[in-house]
Amino acid sequence: MEVDFSQKLLSPEGKVMREMTSNDDGTRGPDRDFTLRAISAAALDGIFHDEKNVGAAEKDLRFALQLKIYRDDVVDMNSDEITKIRKLIAKMNHTPWIIGQARRMLDGKDTGIVPYVEPEENPEGEDGSTEESLEHPTK
Repeated sequence: MEVDFSQKLLSPEGKVMREMTSNDDGTRGPDRDFTLRAISAAALDGIFHDEKNVGAAEKDLRFALQLKIYRDDVVDMNSDEITKIRKLIAKMNHTPWIIGQARRMLDGKDTGIVPYVEPEENPEGEDGSTEESLEHPTK
């Protein structure tokens, strides 16, 4: 199944969620869009409390999956790879809002969140008219 790892996670208001980054010197870097790639890579990189002895073979597999999701935006994944990422994401210390979106995206499902659209500025009048209002003289 093809998975688009460039998909952006959205807030309840439908706005793109942002994540902080760090510069090489440890100072705060620019914020960037929070994507399915970011949360998937973090999940694959994690060692969780119920994984006391993760062996080299498992770490090699997780590394290979990270390489795969960083190669392209849209990646062909088999069901075992998707299942592994889904399970690891579920173990993360994120809110159900974030976890739920990521898992639905991995399954190729719609998240059900309506993206926010900036309202356009109305260069005309507030009512949309461009004609000048005509005043009627009173007698």
